[in-house]
Amino acid sequence: MEREFKEITIKEYVSTLAQMPYESELEYLQRRVSIVLRQPIESIKALPHTIFMDYVERLKSIEDNLKGYKIKKKIKISGKWFAVDTDIMKITTDQFIDASAFSKVAEKELHKFIAVFLKPMTWRFGKVSAYDGKAHKEISDLVFEKMTMKDAQPLLVFFCKVLHELSIHIRTYLEAEVEAIVKDLNPNGATSLQSITSQIEMLQSGNTSLK
Repeated sequence: MEREFKEITIKEYVSTLAQMPYESELEYLQRRVSIVLRQPIESIKALPHTIFMDYVERLKSIEDNLKGYKIKKKIKISGKWFAVDTDIMKITTDQFIDASAFSKVAEKELHKFIAVFLKPMTWRFGKVSAYDGKAHKEISDLVFEKMTMKDAQPLLVFFCKVLHELSIHIRTYLEAEVEAIVKDLNPNGATSLQSITSQIEMLQSGNTSLK
């Protein structure tokens, strides 16, 4: 089942996360297994209960245990190459803000979260473009439709873990960023702590840099 799980797309996986209002718990689990195995729901319903529950437990185990997944520095999605920004300490302020905002709903919109860390390349060994919030939707849509869990899941786990650790120091980071902006705008005047605080609260509210 692990092989099948790795091959499903983000779009397929996201569709398995929420239980529909009309579904019982059993029907929800049957639909999840059906999507992962790419088998008709009727075939899953026809399985002996012990075999079906074995699939359910195996799926849960895969989702809980991600050992063995490896993060690639470059990935190819539907014929397009992207560099993966794994050095969190070097990401831009826009990337940091966008990733922080999307991480709050990463399970439902993990394609948008992952897209923050993907930089387009001209080809496999070609030039890497800088992060551009205006191109984010196009990249996230491609990730949603074409990226498989084999590539997506290790990225999601890695970046969420790193961002969680960074959040411990987020206020210091944002203070430095906002103070620099205030000084640029008013080089001859005193920096207003109140102004900095209001800017930080705005950034922490979940706003993104996307236009």
